[in-house]
Amino acid sequence: MDGDGTIDVLSAGDYKIAWFKYYDDADGDGVSECGGDCDDTDISVFGVPVVVVGLGVDKNGAYADISWISQDPDAGPGTDYDVVTGLIGDLRVDMGYASAICLQNAQADTPYQDTRVNPSPNTGYYYMVRSRNSCGTGTYGPAELDASAPCP
Repeated sequence: MDGDGTIDVLSAGDYKIAWFKYYDDADGDGVSECGGDCDDTDISVFGVPVVVVGLGVDKNGAYADISWISQDPDAGPGTDYDVVTGLIGDLRVDMGYASAICLQNAQADTPYQDTRVNPSPNTGYYYMVRSRNSCGTGTYGPAELDASAPCP
């Protein structure tokens, strides 16, 4: 059985055993439904999104480039990302993420450039990213932020 959708024959002494295993890949993305494709109607999606890792922020002139490890190889290029932000000082005041805002909804992939003006002196922005596609939605990490989900 080699997964190519053909009949395979195995010789076992005087017996020949034949079997056929059908691997259905309705959307043609190379991942079959029984092989784990979570949405076999969408060629751009085949895996459930998970927590985004590798989040980084780099200064790029007057702006900030937010980047993360893309989930395209594991979930498919149809995976989008929601970028949430807020002021670091508000985390202490709110004792959580009540002031978080959706900076970018449905970003196609990494990176995202934050073109807002720099925050006032002695403060800064924080960023959190979640992944989502037709198979599901990852988390931002903190349960209270996931519960309030500032990005639609």
